[in-house]
Amino acid sequence: MAALHPVIIDTTHGLLTAETSQDAAIASAAALIQTIVADRAQVRLAFGDIQAPLNDAAKALALGVEARAHYGRAHRRLHELGIEKGLFQPTGHGDIFPTQDDSDQAPSKAAMETGDSGLPASLQASA
Repeated sequence: MAALHPVIIDTTHGLLTAETSQDAAIASAAALIQTIVADRAQVRLAFGDIQAPLNDAAKALALGVEARAHYGRAHRRLHELGIEKGLFQPTGHGDIFPTQDDSDQAPSKAAMETGDSGLPASLQASA
């Protein structure tokens, strides 16, 4: 596999970091909503007292989920742009990770014809 340009590596790192951070933000927002509802009685708040902050927290959670979708869309579009501009070759597992499509990892055609999948016998399908 050819070396990738440092810009591609930086962009990929930025995308993966943003996607992971957004997942953590969604989990934190969901935990906040759960806490607001579950702990209301402990501080003797009436049912309606938490409605405004609960609405805001729920809206923030929904926007976080929407942001996650946009990160995914940006990732896909950057990947397509990289392929279109010839910056890297498409793979079956994203833009930089080797896959079973790589000739050094995939079973050879001859091995497949003889039934040797390269898998341990315990993992091969029995006939």
